[in-house]
Amino acid sequence: MKKWKLLALPLLALSLTACGEDLANAMDIGDYRSDVFSENMYSVWPEDLEHVESTTDYDVGSSLVTDFSSLDYEDYGAYADDIYGSSFAEANKLSATDSAVAYGFTSKLYDGILHCFDAVRSTKSRLQLPTEGFGYMFPHEMWSQDYVGLFMKSGADTDAGGAHIIDASFHLSFYVLNDNTQKFKAYQFNFTVEDIVSSDYPQFYGFYFEDIIGTSPILQGTKAVSLTYDIVAPAPTAEGTQAIFLYELLLPNSSWR
Repeated sequence: MKKWKLLALPLLALSLTACGEDLANAMDIGDYRSDVFSENMYSVWPEDLEHVESTTDYDVGSSLVTDFSSLDYEDYGAYADDIYGSSFAEANKLSATDSAVAYGFTSKLYDGILHCFDAVRSTKSRLQLPTEGFGYMFPHEMWSQDYVGLFMKSGADTDAGGAHIIDASFHLSFYVLNDNTQKFKAYQFNFTVEDIVSSDYPQFYGFYFEDIIGTSPILQGTKAVSLTYDIVAPAPTAEGTQAIFLYELLLPNSSWR
């Protein structure tokens, strides 16, 4: 009996860490997992992104795709029954292309896992973002790109009576280093999402880069990405009661070096 109990302990630990992360060995299990909603806000910015010399804005507008099944790819039949996008995210996760993103806290953005039942409100499969968002330095340069996809939903500290974000304006930026000045040029893609889903699985939002910037090579050599947002409705009711939950950042068909 004692031997069975000893064997059960590692099995239990495995079951707790398997959901949402192969990265249990690479991140602090306690980070951003407090029972206090406001303590789980992730807003980490690399110091390198403090040196931005210019920002070019693009309006995504009607090019925004709000359902991954609307993407223009030949093998969609493989995901015809993939209601929530879990198989799609798993097949197109960035860690499958670049294993260097499979470590650290933000690796959950590239593991393809969109849903995880967890006793703690801050689950193992997402980042909880305040409006100031976060920045991330890629371990390699993105040299070519096809489309970008985000799986997101709205969250709130419902125990404290927080209202969920209904509409928000998002600012997704990619950073290319100017070798002459050693400062970054930011290319910011702006889009508004209305009626953001607030329960169960997150919703897909994405766009093809070519639809916005044509065949311009301006993103060649992208070294970093960031996401911030502005709440459109409802207005914040109290500090820390609302957030956007970001589950996955996809860059399918992109090349890296």
